[in-house]
Order: sequence, then C-alpha cells, then structure tokens
Amino acid sequence: MTQRWMVLIAVLGLMPMLLAMRPVDEALLNAAFKGDLGEVNKLIKNEADVNAANAGGFTPLIAAAEKGHQKIVALLLTQGAEVKQATTDNGTTPLIVAAERGYRKIVEMLLTHGALVKQATTDDGTTALYMAAQQGRRDIVALLLAHGADVRQARTDGTTPLFIAAENGHRGTVALLLDKHADVTQARTDGKTPLFIAVEKEHPATVTLLLDNGADVMQTRMGDGATALHVAASQGDRKIVTVLLEHGADKSAKDTAGQRPVDTARQHGHNALVPLLEP
Repeated sequence: MTQRWMVLIAVLGLMPMLLAMRPVDEALLNAAFKGDLGEVNKLIKNEADVNAANAGGFTPLIAAAEKGHQKIVALLLTQGAEVKQATTDNGTTPLIVAAERGYRKIVEMLLTHGALVKQATTDDGTTALYMAAQQGRRDIVALLLAHGADVRQARTDGTTPLFIAAENGHRGTVALLLDKHADVTQARTDGKTPLFIAVEKEHPATVTLLLDNGADVMQTRMGDGATALHVAASQGDRKIVTVLLEHGADKSAKDTAGQRPVDTARQHGHNALVPLLEP
C-alpha cells in the first residue's frame, strides 16, 4: 500500500494539473485524506461530488477508508458515496483497504452499504478477505466470512487466504479459515501448499494445525520432489522435524536428486538432526 499512497500524495500535492476535478471536489478529496470532518461537511454543503475521483481513481471514500477516518466514511456513505468504486491503477476498493488496515467498524459500515465482499483487485485478484488474512486480522476475517466471502477465492497466482495466513504464522486466522472449510491442500500455481510455506517460514504451531486438518505430509514439491521433511531438515528445525515425523513423514523419501531428509540435514551441517532422521 505504500506505493499507492505515494502516488496519491504526489497527485494531491505535486501534480494538481493531472486532477480532472473541480476545485471543490479536489478540496473534498484532500479533506477526506486529512481527516478534516468539518471541512468535509462544509464542502458537501457546497455541492462537492462525493464520488469524484482523481487521475488515479482515488475517491474521498477510498482515502477516508484507508486512513481510518470512521466519521468521514459514515458521512460520505450517507451522502451517496459509491462503495464499489475502485482505483484505476489496480482496482482497489474501500473495503479492501479498510480490511488491510484493520478498521473493523469501517469494514462493517461498507458491507452494510452494499460493498461487494468478493470484489478483487484487477492486477492480481486480491480480495478483502485475503488482505485481512495476510495481516492476521481474525475479527475482520470472521466478519467478511459472515457476509459471504469465499474462503477458497485465490489470487491470480493461486494464493488463498489460508496460504497467506499460514505463511505469516497467524495460527488463529488459519484455524478460523479451516473451520470455515478452507481447502488445506489447495496449492498456488507453482504447486506450493500452505503446509510447505508454513514449514519454510518455520511456524511449528501452524504446521501442526495444518497436519491435524488433513495436510498431506507426503506431498512433494514441484521441481525437486522434496517433501516437507526435506525442507525442515535443510533448515535444521528440530521442532518441525519432530512434528512432521509424528504425523507420518517418511524418513526414506527421496527427492529428484536421490537425497533423503537425513542427507539434506548433513549437507546443511545440521548433524544434531541426523539420529532423529536416520531411517
């Protein structure tokens, strides 16, 4: 989001000639961005267009939602601000930015006023649920799911909310998504699953949870045929190695180079794991 705000600030402050807006509409966008409720009220009374957008497609509602200005969001919505309107650069909506930033009350207001919970960005298919899961915002994930968010809706690269929550070690969010029937085996387009990414990022509690909910401990990685046990062995993570073995990982499994997990551990200097991994 940093890059997007750099664009917005540049357009607001340094490149006013690019704004295809009336001065009163430009002023409203600025006031919403700054959180100046009184000025927003005044400009609306002076017939500023609450849906006017700048060159990047930023509206007062998007600006207020991302900055967390709850009272301004409420006012704009009562004045007819369009909740589905998105930026022109990548299709970001007020709901997506509010979910990412963790503004639950704003998310709730937007949903109440008709925000599309499954609406995704146009560049990579990011949804509000994905952003909330990425940040570990369990309360917002629950709220979005209660309003019909698709727990299996993936980005264009196949990354699901479960995958990104597992990658970041947000165990509570992972548990909620699994409870709502997220597919523990659903992989990205490169074949990587939530289990593999949780092992790679060394989140033992998340690894355990995924395995307890049906993750395939024997699944191999595309390209090199490595198992999750190979990955844990290469990283020297004794706790995750132990968890994988307790869930039936095969010590004798070989990758495409013919290497077993114990061989991988030796190659990376993790000799303390050798007795544990010897078939």
